[in-house]
Amino acid sequence: MIEMEVNAVRNPAHANRIEKLTFTANVQADEPFSSQQAEKIANLVVNNCGMIQSVIHSIEIIFTINLVLKCMETICNRG
Repeated sequence: MIEMEVNAVRNPAHANRIEKLTFTANVQADEPFSSQQAEKIANLVVNNCGMIQSVIHSIEIIFTINLVLKCMETICNRG
């Protein structure tokens, strides 16, 4: 599962224009993934997001991936 968070930097001097978008993808996975896999995820998201594609050449885009490991029930519920 991928959850996305987006933060925008606006310029109030120019009609509150968006100048930078920071995307953070929180990816849930059963196991850690490699940097190559993270790069593939980033490319898939950026290339398939119409909103990013419509502004990619006019504003700064920053994309970050966070790995969120799923907790295995037998390990997490030990008491």
